[in-house]
Amino acid sequence: MIISHKHKLIFIKTKKTAGTAVQLALAKECGPDDVLTEIEDTFTPPEALNGYEPRNNEGWASHHRWWHFKWQLGEQLCQQYFKFTLVRNPWERIVSLYWWEVKNGREKGEFLDWFIEKSGRSGLWNWDMFDPEWVDHVGKYETVEEDYRLVCEKLGIPIHPLPKGVKEYQDPERKHYREYYDNWARKIVEENSQFEIQNFGYEF
Repeated sequence: MIISHKHKLIFIKTKKTAGTAVQLALAKECGPDDVLTEIEDTFTPPEALNGYEPRNNEGWASHHRWWHFKWQLGEQLCQQYFKFTLVRNPWERIVSLYWWEVKNGREKGEFLDWFIEKSGRSGLWNWDMFDPEWVDHVGKYETVEEDYRLVCEKLGIPIHPLPKGVKEYQDPERKHYREYYDNWARKIVEENSQFEIQNFGYEF
């Protein structure tokens, strides 16, 4: 997550949407008073981090929800800043989150058991991470480089390439995301991802 007072930008980092790559690229042009949160991807290679250092982040989390910004910064300041976030095919994103947890120490097991455990928690979903009427631009994981460039050009931020070393954990056993779901799980994701599905045309 980034709050750049230098560029009047708030980057709301949603889960498993290439947010780390965008955060690392934007950080290169952040000022000393800007807020940069920790990188939670423990397997991001040092060359991708390229000297990234969190700063001014006390009281801020990597995946703060939109209302935290309103509460901690004030609505008046938030309205003066450009607010940017990312979405992704929700069925694919949740499989990506499962493998991220495996990479970070979770015992590998049945995806559906993990999904049942997680499905009742807001931490599985991105729908409550931001208010679509409050943010100024919602980019897509599938077109992240284009969306990142658009935001930089709009705000006059020098464009740095998104780091290529930030990539998803690819276990040899990983299958296409559709193969992980039964009809019940597929429907649960659909019910909790209506914003992404209706506004970006995502399909199972």
